[in-house]
Amino acid sequence: MEFGTGFEDRSVNFEFQKKDTPCFLIICMNRLLYFKLSRIVLVLLWLALVLPLCSQNGRELDSLRFSKMISRDTNFLKENIDPSLFYIHSNGLIENKSVHIQNIIRQTIIYQKFEIQEAFYTRYNNHLLGRGIVKVVGIYKGSEFTVSLRFSNEYKKTKGRWRLLYWQSTKIA
Repeated sequence: MEFGTGFEDRSVNFEFQKKDTPCFLIICMNRLLYFKLSRIVLVLLWLALVLPLCSQNGRELDSLRFSKMISRDTNFLKENIDPSLFYIHSNGLIENKSVHIQNIIRQTIIYQKFEIQEAFYTRYNNHLLGRGIVKVVGIYKGSEFTVSLRFSNEYKKTKGRWRLLYWQSTKIA
C-alpha cells in the first residue's frame, strides 16, 4: 500500500534539509567571522589613523603651553588653563591655577627649556589624557636645574578650547 506522494515528498525535503544544515551553519559562521573581521579591521584603522592625531594634538598642546611658560605669557596661560587646575611638581609643590600663574609671574620658577622626549595621548570624549617624558631646564629659587621628568596630564575641552586640568611629574633617576 502506498501512502501517497505528499509523505514521500516531505521525507525527501526533510533529508535534503538535514544534509543542508551543515552548509547553512558554515555560511552563518562565515558571515559571523566576516563581521568580526570587519570590526577588527575598523578598530585597527581607527588605531592607525585616530590615535596618532590625538598624540600629535596633545604634543602640540604641551609644546605650546611650555613655550608660553618660558615666555611668561600669562594671558595665554589664563585662557588655556582650567579654573580647577591641580598641578603637582616633581619636588612635591602643589599649585592651583592662580598660584601656578603667580609663580611664573614672580619668577619663582623660571623655565628656560622644555624638550618632550616621549609622549602618548588618548582622547576620551572631551578629555585628553597624556603621559610621557620631558626634559626641563630652568631656575628655581635662584638655583639652576636640569631634570628629566615622567609626566601625566589631562586636558579638558570646554567652549571649543583645550585647557590644562591636571599635571603631575616625577623625577627620573
